[in-house]
Amino acid sequence: MAHDVFISYSSKDKAAADAACNVLERNGVRVWIAPRDILPGVGWAESLIGGINNARVMVLVYSSNANHSPQIEREVERAINKGLPVVPFRVEDVAPSATLEYFISETHWLDAFPPPLEHHLERLADAVKRLLASKFVQPLAPEPRRGADDGQASEAGDATLRPINAGASAEPPKPPPLPPPAEARGPAQTAGATVVSPTAANRTKLVAAAAAIVLLLALGGGFFAFKDKMFPSPQDVAASAVAAGDRYRTGQGAAQDYGQAMTWYRKAADAGDAVGQNAVGDLYANGLGVGRDPVEAMIWYRKSADQGYPAAENNLGNLYANGQGVALDLAQALVWYRKAADQGYAPAQASLANLYVTGRGVPQDYAEAMTWFHKAADQGNPAGETGVGYLYAYGRGVTRDTAQAMSWYRKAADQNYAVAQNNIGYLYANGLGVAQDFAQAMTWYRKAADQNYAVAQANIGSLYEHGQGVPQDYALAAEWLRKAADQGNPGAENDLGKLYADGHGVAQDYIQAVTWYRRAADQGNLAAQNNLGKLYADGRGVTRDYTQAMSWYRRAADQGFALAQSAVGDLYANGQGVTRDDAQALSWYRKAADQGLAAAEINLGLFYANGRGGVAQDFALAADWYRKAADQGDATAQNNLGDLYANGQSVPQDDVQALAWYRKSADQGYAPAETSVAYFYERGRGVAQDYAQAVAWYQKAANQGNAIAENNLGLLTMNGQGVTRDYAQAMTLFKKSADQNDSSAVDNVGYLYANGLGVQQSWTQAMTWYRKAADLGNAVAQADVGDLYANGQGVAQDFAQALSWYRKAADQGNASAENNLGYYYEKGRAVAQDYGQAAVWYRKAAEQGQSIAENNLGVLLMNGQGVQQDYAEAMTWFQKAAAQGNSAAQDNIGYLYAMGHGVAQDYAQAMTWYRKAADQGNALAAVDIGDLYRDGHGVAQDYAQALNWYRNAAEQGNPDGQFNLASLLEHGQGTAVDVNQAVSWYRRAAEQGNTGAAEAVKRLTGQAVTVKK
Repeated sequence: MAHDVFISYSSKDKAAADAACNVLERNGVRVWIAPRDILPGVGWAESLIGGINNARVMVLVYSSNANHSPQIEREVERAINKGLPVVPFRVEDVAPSATLEYFISETHWLDAFPPPLEHHLERLADAVKRLLASKFVQPLAPEPRRGADDGQASEAGDATLRPINAGASAEPPKPPPLPPPAEARGPAQTAGATVVSPTAANRTKLVAAAAAIVLLLALGGGFFAFKDKMFPSPQDVAASAVAAGDRYRTGQGAAQDYGQAMTWYRKAADAGDAVGQNAVGDLYANGLGVGRDPVEAMIWYRKSADQGYPAAENNLGNLYANGQGVALDLAQALVWYRKAADQGYAPAQASLANLYVTGRGVPQDYAEAMTWFHKAADQGNPAGETGVGYLYAYGRGVTRDTAQAMSWYRKAADQNYAVAQNNIGYLYANGLGVAQDFAQAMTWYRKAADQNYAVAQANIGSLYEHGQGVPQDYALAAEWLRKAADQGNPGAENDLGKLYADGHGVAQDYIQAVTWYRRAADQGNLAAQNNLGKLYADGRGVTRDYTQAMSWYRRAADQGFALAQSAVGDLYANGQGVTRDDAQALSWYRKAADQGLAAAEINLGLFYANGRGGVAQDFALAADWYRKAADQGDATAQNNLGDLYANGQSVPQDDVQALAWYRKSADQGYAPAETSVAYFYERGRGVAQDYAQAVAWYQKAANQGNAIAENNLGLLTMNGQGVTRDYAQAMTLFKKSADQNDSSAVDNVGYLYANGLGVQQSWTQAMTWYRKAADLGNAVAQADVGDLYANGQGVAQDFAQALSWYRKAADQGNASAENNLGYYYEKGRAVAQDYGQAAVWYRKAAEQGQSIAENNLGVLLMNGQGVQQDYAEAMTWFQKAAAQGNSAAQDNIGYLYAMGHGVAQDYAQAMTWYRKAADQGNALAAVDIGDLYRDGHGVAQDYAQALNWYRNAAEQGNPDGQFNLASLLEHGQGTAVDVNQAVSWYRRAAEQGNTGAAEAVKRLTGQAVTVKK
């Protein structure tokens, strides 16, 4: 596995080595340390050599123990031989042994004393990170091959398909990368190139070696005829040795044997032959028959290049361009590419063009790139042909012409050039210059993938993942992505990580997801860096760590990756891993929104809607940002636009428009929008009222677990609106919502217990649920708790507690509580009587349309209690309440007409309003009607009618009705005299506090009656 640092240490210093390892890894440095990283079944020595060969820096834990360790001497020797910087980390103040001094005498030491060790470890980590970032340390691997998802390129025409709707880790397709520098592939690269003769200085060496080579050829069993030459020249002999090496290398004419190939190439190379020297460099560069050794490759390429051999010059350019065997040096790469290119060597011309396209080591210049690509292409070089196609495909330095691009790609593809085959697939997959055809894309991707071309393998995986041109098959997607990922393709590593994160085609495994994301992220894949940040933020596969999340998000965000920029904004907005900073959040959201990321556009809209991040509240700008996201089909933005129209914020209030936006969002299954659509059907807003439709939409949202929908569906079920009334089902829905702490649902559970609906009536249970909701800040529940204290239900009656809870609810604007608070002030209950305060609270509730408060305020105005007496305003408030069906207000309007207060006296109008109230069962109105009949006001005097209305009121328990009924019975008005019945009704009235009734009982019976207060 790739790593940055190899830690060399004596087993006696393991504690110090482990501590250093932990601190380095905590700082993002990848470490190889024995025995942890030795794989089962692999030899110790082999593992150590592999660990050193794949490292970029060695950290030597230096002590007296290290001084006496032969193993450490061998490890340091191998590191120096490989060109690795060695960082001696001295945990003891001792001088190095003679052997170690030889290797590290000129190296700067880091001292880890005096103790404790921990004080020095961060300094070590900082030094190592700075060294890794410096020009003195080789990059971990050749320039990485990147897929199109991160928009970075170093390889010819890599074009990894990333469908636009592929999910959070993918971006829309971007231009494929460029043709790569030609890889070291041996003599085949010399075809068509000008071969420069060896220099005169080497001629003597060639002559001297010729006889020996001829003899060796014979002894080796090979026979080479030199046409027309009895005594072949040294060049002929060297060429024959190279030919022998070619046979063994290619397996054409001999069994493939890289060891034998090296033997023959070395014979030519040692004789000073440039072609042989280049071939030896190829074997070292590619690890064929020998261990892969770019330093050794560099030595042999340089020998050949110094003779002007263009293939070697090009290969030297590749090593400098990729930092293999030498520090990365684009200036040197340019020098060597140009030497070879100026000799007409096509691979070097293509490599030189690559530098101009990418602007690596030279100013970016597409025209110059096209010139060099054409030079290579005109020789039939497939990399050059692919490069010309690339420039046409994306209009770089030329007018965009996808037909020309396809033509050039086909030339290269016909030579079985995998990069071009992949790029043809890309054109078909994205419908560029051809009709979109995923089947054709698959055909071309397979041609390239069958050559083990990782980018094409990744693209095939993408087609299977998204079911494009083939049935969706996550298992096959994982199989193809793994092929590419195992070659280190970062796009495939990222996508494979996403399959593990989602459990698609593989068992869900966040630890595996972290592993693959990290591999891709370490190669600079922006989507993987973003996805790794998300796993840290969510605590999946790793311990939740917002600081780490921010670190990974920033890596991608700083390179312009929109998803990561939005995620950075989220962390600042929520103060996760950083101090909350709305201004920073706004800044990052804007970066992402400017790239058209819908999530960021929505968040910008929210910031403007709420005036966050140092911007003034501006619903118009909020609407603009929501609309940008909504026009992309984003359901959240569509829902938010619906809210603006529903509330008339920055746009005219328009329920029809609101419903239209809610429907767009709801049709995508967005639960909050489904709930809003249901609410509009329930209330008849923007559409005809339809409880059945309301139930259907609430059910959709409730099925997704939306708490508001569950509560509202429970209310419709409780009331039998659009669905059969079912209290048990209502309770189920309320409890589901309550489990999500929806305070309204919690209150409604209490309501069912309070009223015994679908459950055994229980004031205690009612109080328990009301308190839960009240403690969640629900104002209705706070008022309900007040009611239970006021009435002594489930608790001891306690007006002070009731007053306290009413005030909590009233302070939140709850109209019912405001009315009750007014009533307590009016009656002096648990507070000093104060009509002025009563009027204040009644008015607050009345202005919200609370009908009881409207009537109560009217009574105070009518009576001049706490306010200036004002019959006209009293009539206004009575009429508002009466319009809502409030019977007390209807009765009071009748009273004003009967008395001529604020209006002309009109008994007929009085009778009309009294009847409205009485028909609703208002006992006081029945008394008032009885009075009109008794006194003949507005109607013919009629004691029998008066008797009937008084009886109506009396039987409802009204003491005035009871007294008046008794009076008629006593005096035989409208009925026969019945003193016994009269006494009975007088007694009932007296028991309710009517003093006149008590006096009547005493007058008729001589018995005193206790009058209630």
